[in-house]
Amino acid sequence: MRLNEEYQCCYSTTSHMRASNTEDFRILGATTGAGTIAEIGKLLVYVALAPPDKAELDAFTKEAALHRGRAGSSAGYLVLVSDTSIPPGEVRDAIAKMFDFLLADGAGIALVLEAQGFVASIQRSVAVGLSMMTKQRDRLRVFPNAGDAVLWLANLSGHASEGTRWAVAAKALQQHVSSRAAEAAAS
Repeated sequence: MRLNEEYQCCYSTTSHMRASNTEDFRILGATTGAGTIAEIGKLLVYVALAPPDKAELDAFTKEAALHRGRAGSSAGYLVLVSDTSIPPGEVRDAIAKMFDFLLADGAGIALVLEAQGFVASIQRSVAVGLSMMTKQRDRLRVFPNAGDAVLWLANLSGHASEGTRWAVAAKALQQHVSSRAAEAAAS
């Protein structure tokens, strides 16, 4: 992965990463825990390496409002979850409220739960239950991988031609966040 000249080595400032000549993402910041917020084109992305708390959800919601202003309109919201724990009830309620806020602009939400096994199955069931609590269920979907999720968002938002590029960038972003977390854990 090559870094372009705008990349900065900390999450406290906006930074750009280039996954190849055309696929890039822009890290907007780290949330209070093990989450990272980024943009891929008109997509706002949240990568969660640990369960979110209310402060993280508030940070993402605030960034979503800013994103709408920068992008003019959002193509959608991509939430990548690698943790397999089930959030407590009050956090699930906060997630449902955040989803309603995000869906209010007409964009879609793709929730990616990549874990495997029994716990992941329970997690997907909880996610489907959360989607049933939202007012616009048809614009919120759960996916097993980022590629399918990004392609769905691109098609839903009328940006189908960007889908493959955004999917490659989403994978590069996931790898970047995971490697940064591994480096932090090792030090």
